[in-house]
Amino acid sequence: MKIAMLGIEFPPKILVGVAVHSYYLTKNLASNNVTIDLYLPNGGHCQGVNIINVKDISISSYSNPDISGNTLFSFIDSYNSALIKNVKNNFDIIHCHDWITSSAGIEIKNRTKKPMVLTIHSTEFDRSPINPWEYILKKEKIAIDNADEIIAVSSKTKNTLIDRFNANENKINVIHNAIDHKSFYTGKKDKKIVLFLGRLVNQKGPEFFLDIAKKVLDYEDAKFIVVGDGYMLPELINKAIDMGIENNVTFTGFISDEEAKRIYSISDVYVMPSISEPFGITALEAMASKACVILSKTSGVSEIVNHAMTCDFWDIDQMANKIIAILRYPCLKNCMNNNGLQEIKSISWDNVAKKTIDIYNKVLQ
Repeated sequence: MKIAMLGIEFPPKILVGVAVHSYYLTKNLASNNVTIDLYLPNGGHCQGVNIINVKDISISSYSNPDISGNTLFSFIDSYNSALIKNVKNNFDIIHCHDWITSSAGIEIKNRTKKPMVLTIHSTEFDRSPINPWEYILKKEKIAIDNADEIIAVSSKTKNTLIDRFNANENKINVIHNAIDHKSFYTGKKDKKIVLFLGRLVNQKGPEFFLDIAKKVLDYEDAKFIVVGDGYMLPELINKAIDMGIENNVTFTGFISDEEAKRIYSISDVYVMPSISEPFGITALEAMASKACVILSKTSGVSEIVNHAMTCDFWDIDQMANKIIAILRYPCLKNCMNNNGLQEIKSISWDNVAKKTIDIYNKVLQ
């Protein structure tokens, strides 16, 4: 079986979170005897995967609302045109990720008469719930309608596809993301560190994290670390100063994977206060580092983990109370991080690859 996979990003270049999924999925598909041609705009390397650098093109504007839509869409159109020209016809299935490569996927599907599988990592309703771009919504709708089979990263995402895009439920398959727990490690957790890691955009709820920090600091002397970059960074720094908590909050900006692993390893608590989170791999990464995890109830990852606390993203008081309890009671903290680590050991990318192969076999029948 040979797959032509139209990628968006790949390590070490990580923009919108699809890179981690793409790396581990293709790596484990290859180890399960699937031949993968992975087409990318910026190259990369993965053992057993044939990576084809299609076009050196930046899609960093995808997470930057300050850039004009026309500029973003011209980037995407250029990449899709390059894919249409460069993708060879010697494959059994074409596999796209989200809307960014869907135009090329549909064109190549029609040209070759080969089936198309589409993985939905998030929708425009997740990324911009207040003011979604109609252009992207139309692209997503066309991709969903033309895909032969769809992989959704959570039941939450599946329900969004059905309720908001009128998708055919029978062709939607839920395959949750996973974690390579052996690549993470633990360190000393003796400084009362509370961590946020993600893009600094409205969807991820970083402003709620600062509100939570303010409430916790009324009762506990702790350090709050905000890891990530995005258009909200200046606003968040100013908010921390206005709240008088700047001495207890550190903004790191974008950091490398290795630096992220080190911060996970020393953190007592990891908080994901996302307004909308189709999955949330970072929660699994935190659990692999024996950090206690507090999740927004809107996160898809909450569907598969039991040893994490959940709250409504807007319930600042409840999140603060849970953090204080973890910091004050070592027994609670040890119970959560030890059981969490054991739990995520069974959430493997090999299982994700095998479930994906089942979808490939289904679409070829």
